[in-house]
Amino acid sequence: MPGRQAKTLSLADVDDLLVFASCTRNPLRNRVIVLLSTKAGLRAREIANLTWDMVLGPSAQISGIIELRDHAAKKGSGRVIPIHPELHDALADLRPRTSCG
Repeated sequence: MPGRQAKTLSLADVDDLLVFASCTRNPLRNRVIVLLSTKAGLRAREIANLTWDMVLGPSAQISGIIELRDHAAKKGSGRVIPIHPELHDALADLRPRTSCG
């Protein structure tokens, strides 16, 4: 069975998804999921396998790229994906805060 091309969402569709995500039990997480799909082009399995170390840079800050590892990517072929500014901001909002003391 040959692969099928994914349907492209309009900007209005993406906005509707983001509004819906804001009304859910986990609005920050769901916003990031929508943006990972629409702005970074990740597949559902790739989003599910994404970890913070793939998003954070060496200084533990959110990087400008997602380093999708082989085990998380389709057909085991990892890739480097630039992070859209809107996705960067959403990741920063979602990122767990660490406290000392």
